[in-house]
Amino acid sequence: MINVRRMIQEQFRSLSDANKAIAMVILSNFDNISDFSVSQVAKTASVSPAMVIKFSKKFGFSGFDELKYAAKYYSISSNSYVETISNAIFIAWCKNQEHVKPIAQQIHDASRVFIMAQANSANIAYDLSFRLSKIRTNVFLAREREQQRQAVISAEPGDVLLLVSNSGNCREIYDAFRELDPAKKLFEQSILVTNNDKGRLLPYCHLKLIGELADTEEYSQHLPFANKYSLMFMLDMIFFTIFDTYHEESMDMLNRWRLQIR
Repeated sequence: MINVRRMIQEQFRSLSDANKAIAMVILSNFDNISDFSVSQVAKTASVSPAMVIKFSKKFGFSGFDELKYAAKYYSISSNSYVETISNAIFIAWCKNQEHVKPIAQQIHDASRVFIMAQANSANIAYDLSFRLSKIRTNVFLAREREQQRQAVISAEPGDVLLLVSNSGNCREIYDAFRELDPAKKLFEQSILVTNNDKGRLLPYCHLKLIGELADTEEYSQHLPFANKYSLMFMLDMIFFTIFDTYHEESMDMLNRWRLQIR
């Protein structure tokens, strides 16, 4: 049984930009890629149909039809949650590796960092807020409606508002920005981490990390698993980019934190 997903992931780094675009279309739609035609993939990836066929042959298939049906057969046969999670994380890395550095720098340079999240997203955001508080001061987690409204009201130049929302549609956070910052004065200070590239919070944020909505079945909307790991990974990208870029400073703050808790 040919693991098409793994084949593409293993060679992804060495692919040309055009082939990476094709790979992202396939990986992002892996479970239903058999419904796509060559022209649909080409249009979505902004390449020619001939390029899609050439891509398929690069991986040993006679054409795109053979590739997509091999993918469908593997998807049906494996039905692996672990692979679904792995793919969601891989897509998050591919889509955001070039966007994380300016976000890390803005958070590092901020006077105060307000992390805003609700429900399951807040549980994930808590981990980032806890670790950030070990390597910098003035980190606040706003997971209740009133806390989020207060963060928007009190934010000053130099502060950062980090919005964490799997759906990108969190009603409480959206209401806070819509009502308290209608002119979008906080746009340059706001960062969004989400799995939805069509969420209503996007217009309020200057910088964004956007993964993939991998949980599409009805039950998973209320018990997400792949989306959770995608969100966690993107927040980890932010934290470790800060930690690595400002390593000496981060280690100094971490050692101070260790001494305080003894």
